[in-house]
Amino acid sequence: MRSVSHVPRLPLAKWIETFATATLAICAVIVTGIVLRREFSSPTPHATKPVLVKDWQKYAVGDELFGSSSGLVKVIVFSDFQCPFCRQLSVMLDELVTKDPSRFEIIHRNYPLTNIHPHARVAAIAGECAAAQGQFRTFYRFVFAHQDSLPTLQWSDVARRTDVQDTTAFRVCMSDSAGISRLHADSVAAVALNITATPTIMVNGWKLVGSPTPDELDGLISRAIKAEEKR
Repeated sequence: MRSVSHVPRLPLAKWIETFATATLAICAVIVTGIVLRREFSSPTPHATKPVLVKDWQKYAVGDELFGSSSGLVKVIVFSDFQCPFCRQLSVMLDELVTKDPSRFEIIHRNYPLTNIHPHARVAAIAGECAAAQGQFRTFYRFVFAHQDSLPTLQWSDVARRTDVQDTTAFRVCMSDSAGISRLHADSVAAVALNITATPTIMVNGWKLVGSPTPDELDGLISRAIKAEEKR
């Protein structure tokens, strides 16, 4: 007679515990996949056209800027140092100024989405402190280039590596209320403009939500230049 091996049965309570654990693990994988897809997938085409903000000049303020103050094209960007799409846009904006520094001015304003980017707020304050010593562009490049290491960055070390001369003043600034006040002013401006996502840019007043493609950015710039030339 052929022997039949018996598989031991799990007690009912143990079976329920194992099933629940497996279900939670599957849900965690699904949620993680959704978050990663949202954070790192390629941007989709914009569903809406750019919107003109008539009083845009009042938002072109702050210390976090680079390019030419007399530039024909002003690009205001509401950004988050932990946002992957903001990193994509930062490269495009930096290249604009590198290629034609007299034509463009980039005005960076902070809008850290702390509910999904827990390290963005301290990075924004550090950016304000670097800007106070005239080193915002260097800081901007460095932090976006090292975005994946943001949770472990030591801000005093970042200050040294981005040519901030007075690191003592930088450390004081990091805990001072002035940087926090400037960050609050940026948030107030974002709310006034009904901004809910980063990046959001304004090119001479033409507002666009999301990281534009190179063609979309070129289109906004061309529109801005034509409008200025007609004046």
